Amino acid sequence: MKTRNPLAWRKLGLMTVAMAAVGLMTACNNDKSVAPPPPAASVDTTCLWRGPISTSNPAANTAYPDAGANYWSGIVTIPTGARLFLKGQYPHARYISYISYRDDGTPLESLADTSIMPESGSTNPFVPGNLRTLDKRDYQIEVVPGTAPDAASRPANTLYAPVDAGKTVTLLYRIYVPDQGTGLTGGVKLPAVELRLADGRTLTGEEACTALNASSDIIPFKSVGQGPYLAARDRPGTPAGFPSSSTPRWDRVYNTTDAFMCSYYGVCAAAPAESVGYFANPDVAYTLSHINRALGKVVVLRGKIPAVPPTFLGDMYAQEGQLRYWSMCMNETFSQKVTACLFDQQIPINADGSYTIVVSRTEDRPANATLKCGTGHLEWSKEGDGLGHADDGLLIMRNMLPAEGFANAVQNTTTHGDEKAVIGEYLPSITYMSQEDFEARGCTPYP
Repeated sequence: MKTRNPLAWRKLGLMTVAMAAVGLMTACNNDKSVAPPPPAASVDTTCLWRGPISTSNPAANTAYPDAGANYWSGIVTIPTGARLFLKGQYPHARYISYISYRDDGTPLESLADTSIMPESGSTNPFVPGNLRTLDKRDYQIEVVPGTAPDAASRPANTLYAPVDAGKTVTLLYRIYVPDQGTGLTGGVKLPAVELRLADGRTLTGEEACTALNASSDIIPFKSVGQGPYLAARDRPGTPAGFPSSSTPRWDRVYNTTDAFMCSYYGVCAAAPAESVGYFANPDVAYTLSHINRALGKVVVLRGKIPAVPPTFLGDMYAQEGQLRYWSMCMNETFSQKVTACLFDQQIPINADGSYTIVVSRTEDRPANATLKCGTGHLEWSKEGDGLGHADDGLLIMRNMLPAEGFANAVQNTTTHGDEKAVIGEYLPSITYMSQEDFEARGCTPYP
């Protein structure tokens, strides 16, 4: 089965959303072409996996999570001589991965879906061209403490952890965009744990978790620290709306220190090393922009979304897009909470292939900032940065796994200041407007 043409999907998506606009004008919105908000948090946890880390779980809204994804953490200590296996089923979703982390919250390795070989008789539904709906979808991976060998001698389905045996390691399991109606875990159970001890015994379930000293905690909070943050944010002489300006800019996030120094001190490395902290996903590249209500209570984003596999409605075959996934999120800078996100299939696309997103608080939301008028909306947190600066806001745009040859991906930027030249029309403009000025534009549904 051949992979379908990404441009054809975009045209199909435009027609689908255009037809959906007619339904959106009725009193009852039955449209399913634009994905709804994520489901409420459930008790999808095990003795190993804690979470979900997501907007749907207020107790675990940390490390700038993306509302289009659900994350579970496993904090374990693998006994010397033991082997840790995770047995799962590929979920009905856009993407999954297992990632191991260093103590500072930077990722060591990602083992993503297409790299995970299926068990005998099963099929990997993430490989382009494969059916996504087959029942047999089993796999098994091994988590190995220590240094990874070179690629030639590396065993399949192996995730290396950046610690020696007997040391604690943090793992994250991610699911992006579960198919409609499949719940947070994409219609399958969270991966089961199996521990094979040096003495030959095999432990599963609670016994394995006990032997692994599996923590009941989620990922720890990592930050630059309240003192350094306030010293940078509130230093004398900064202009109104700092660190934003009347013409906000986008900055690629290369690493935690560089992002902080570039945003708050204007010291941006010429050749920044790539090692994003905050338990980031190495399959994603991030751009950020600071905004502030002192400069305008309504922020308007305008740009284009690259072609993505339209999995949410249950596409039958796996496809490859220009990106695997795209999203825009509104965050609290210091607390690291996400207020709201829109991922690619949640955003109405205009006839010219572009989108408009309005960022505001509910009381400032323009009456025409609605799906009916072809506009997405992101809620601006009333907590601001989460540390007393109520007007602050932080936008994060994500690009995941660009296709070879897609030159406009965030991943292709190399230094601060080249974002617009590289990303082009896919880097949205950011404009401060008043509620009245945006409403004066009227409602222009899809023609």
